[in-house]
Amino acid sequence: MRSSSRSIHPGPGPRLYWTAAAGLLLAHFVLAAASTRGQSLTYDEPNHLRYGEQILAGNSDRFDDSKMPFSVLNAGVVRLARGLFPSLFQGTWQPERIGRLATILFSTLFASVILTWATAWYGRAAGLAALFLYALEPNILAHAGLITTDIYASGMIALSILSFRWFLSHPTLPRAAGCGLVIGLSQLAKYTSVFVYPILLLLGAIHVSRGPVRFSLARVRAWAFLLATFLVVNLLVLNAGFLFNRTFTPLGQYRFRSDLFRNLQSALPGLKSLPVPLPYPYLEGLDWVRQRDQSGEGYGNVYLLGEARSDRGFAWYYLIAYLLKAPIPEILALSAALIGYVRGRRWDTFRHREAYLLIPAAFLALYFNFLLEAQLGIRLFLVVFPFLIVFSTRLVLSPEMLSPAQGRLLAVAALYMAASVASYFPHYIPYFNELTWDRLRAHRLLADSNLDFGQAEGQLARYLEQHPEVIVEPADPQPGTILVSVNRLTGVREGPERYAWLRENFEPVGHMAYAYLIYEVSPEELRAITP
Repeated sequence: MRSSSRSIHPGPGPRLYWTAAAGLLLAHFVLAAASTRGQSLTYDEPNHLRYGEQILAGNSDRFDDSKMPFSVLNAGVVRLARGLFPSLFQGTWQPERIGRLATILFSTLFASVILTWATAWYGRAAGLAALFLYALEPNILAHAGLITTDIYASGMIALSILSFRWFLSHPTLPRAAGCGLVIGLSQLAKYTSVFVYPILLLLGAIHVSRGPVRFSLARVRAWAFLLATFLVVNLLVLNAGFLFNRTFTPLGQYRFRSDLFRNLQSALPGLKSLPVPLPYPYLEGLDWVRQRDQSGEGYGNVYLLGEARSDRGFAWYYLIAYLLKAPIPEILALSAALIGYVRGRRWDTFRHREAYLLIPAAFLALYFNFLLEAQLGIRLFLVVFPFLIVFSTRLVLSPEMLSPAQGRLLAVAALYMAASVASYFPHYIPYFNELTWDRLRAHRLLADSNLDFGQAEGQLARYLEQHPEVIVEPADPQPGTILVSVNRLTGVREGPERYAWLRENFEPVGHMAYAYLIYEVSPEELRAITP
């Protein structure tokens, strides 16, 4: 990851650099662990853990569409804890939550990659800035402590792009194998990683365009051998992750659900006997994900800016979610970096550096905002964050050129972000930036896993023990202290008409971990709105 820019200033000295880096890495680990310590297992975590345990038992068959082999890391931690500390699993509330430690460790290790990445490209000051943005990013913190695969996918997609650049910088057989290994592993994290392949084609085309291409038989043979090495390693890793489950099943023996794969199967009747060099559960799940994205099966209603839809999603959903849920200094840093890059016309570094940030980010952003119907929350969009964070640190490419006023502004922005993130501790799943000034009104903008991912069920039980008079999600309008989840209130989990009487006529007076809202409804007020 060498940089050709001569304007990069090294920034802080080595001692300060490593001290600050260690502090930020520790802060990320502690915040991710502490913020999820009192949270219930979220809606997706039990099945992720179940699939990981199933693979540990030697079975990779699917029971749903999207659980992936990376969850074996979480299941392994649970199995190890059961063996070492069996008493913890006797009568303890949700002891399986200890499996979250694997995701926290992965996120912390990936934070060190972010540090190294930005440092190599933009200098030590940029490296610390990137680590700061990643370590304190509330949406990353929210999911770094869960037994899900969103953080795994975020890290592995970024590592795949980096490994490809590493290979192109010096294409050798070991590097082709290493690139195949990393990209193969990425396919075991989340199906979003399948988009690594078209992104690599785009980046490869940009790399080739750097100069005239010289063809010779020896050169073609060398590249064919490198490509074959990459593909073989890639397929071996992918198959191993699914335990070589029914690898080479003929295409005609697959029972596809989605129109895309069914049409492919019927359009290629001559290939029905062709053995597919992929594990059956991998292609089965990819097809299943596609079918659910088309049908919306199991997703509930999609909600944005006060409107719940069951028939189609919203354009720009993930961009709007990003603008509402990313800390304001993070958004401003990205905006300033983009404007500065375009105005500075620093295209000399684009092909060998910024392309590996902007092309993946743009490709994934376009897909998520205009093609993906599964609009379930910003957690799916986390795969874009590493690229945006590293690119944002171009602001401190040459820290010695910053004026004292600009330096103070950056310091204030960093303090502001830290304060904003701290103000939500330990509730990072429902984090909204200060554009949503009244936190009790956040549900008017976004819902689903942006606010309630099932993380507050344990807190709800404790709350109701202390407040037995509270009426929880009444089936019909009634007076009293009413408590309702934001997903039912907005119509994500049920039709929006059920709680229209409450949502449209009353304002919440409090919240329970931001996932549940509290209303006070008097008999007189209820009579006034009841026909």
